[in-house]
Amino acid sequence: MAAALATVDELVLIARPRFESMLVDKSMNFAAEAEFAIQQICRNKYSVDLARQNPQAVHDAMVNVSGMGLTLNPALALAYLAPRDKKIQLLVSYRGLLHVAVSSGSIRMAKAELVHANDRFVPQGLDEQPLHEFSPFAKPDVRGELVGVYVSAKTVHGDWVTEWMTTEQVHAVRERSDSWKAYWATRDEAKPKSTPWNTDEGEMFKKTVIRRAYKSWPISERLGKVMEHLNASGEGVTLSNKPVQDEEPSELLLAARAAADKGRDAFSTYWKALKPAERSALRGDIEDLAQRTAEADEKRTVPSGAEPAAQTPTPAPAATTPDAVTDVEARPVRKRAPAPVPTSTGTPSFTAERIAQRLRDAADLDALQIAADLIRHVPDKGAVAQLEAFCEERQAELLQQPA
Repeated sequence: MAAALATVDELVLIARPRFESMLVDKSMNFAAEAEFAIQQICRNKYSVDLARQNPQAVHDAMVNVSGMGLTLNPALALAYLAPRDKKIQLLVSYRGLLHVAVSSGSIRMAKAELVHANDRFVPQGLDEQPLHEFSPFAKPDVRGELVGVYVSAKTVHGDWVTEWMTTEQVHAVRERSDSWKAYWATRDEAKPKSTPWNTDEGEMFKKTVIRRAYKSWPISERLGKVMEHLNASGEGVTLSNKPVQDEEPSELLLAARAAADKGRDAFSTYWKALKPAERSALRGDIEDLAQRTAEADEKRTVPSGAEPAAQTPTPAPAATTPDAVTDVEARPVRKRAPAPVPTSTGTPSFTAERIAQRLRDAADLDALQIAADLIRHVPDKGAVAQLEAFCEERQAELLQQPA
């Protein structure tokens, strides 16, 4: 094993120049991370053999450690090196995702929790922390089966943003995971493929909801890079915006489709009347709903018997819904004059000035929706009117930006 150890040592140390040139967290140093890496690779002969067979994968993993600012220190459990898809890869825990989100300035703090059947869980809306009561010392059979997961994040503005998913929703994501597919194909064999969905199910639940929630957090290039890495890795829990096939549409979705089929004005009125949780539930269907409203409006404007004129396709997400929640990629906002800031204030946590600032800072429609939902906390009707008008201006700007 000594010869193998020396080989692994060389494979790791050769990455030093690129590691130091890519380092984003100056508190990390190559010597310590190299030692952690060597220890993790040399845990078993299989990992050592993979490292020797694919030295470039080891090099890439060390560069990713540096570029993402995620230490391999096992005491912190942020990230680690392990075999995946017949090579050594950097794997990131849910703690690592939250660490990057906080340290990169995307959010101030966050917590992710599993919810069991016998817990008391009461959602308070997407802009508040939910009420979640349970005994942390209870045995698993006392808390009951796992029914869902949520993450609450405190933004740099001091507001809370909450995202939750049911077990069924997480499992739908799991079914698209490369590691789960590999396990499922070999589950009846003597040695089925390993997957974190089996060995660390709770962590994968938390990681999945964080990966959905981060789209509504302020932009962080560093966090985006971590998410891209996870999508490219064998973990492969890419979140899809499309609804699960062969699933009967909910009453909520049927009502939303009916409103969309009546055109933009009818759907806009319907959307504004929805609760935040209902809007979130329709998140994966917003592209289809936007297309329905566009088609309905087009039918009304084309004379009977006439062929509709060729038009440039409307940008898919939320082009027809003033405050719709979408999963469009964040785009930089063009510079503009300072927004009108109402002088009246709402509750101490949601002043009109703070909400106006959030509307101004929103870089995509997701972020704009989160800010727009806070307007209802402002008691002054004049301030509400100003905020709503400014929200419409910002939405128009975002929709006009190139994809």
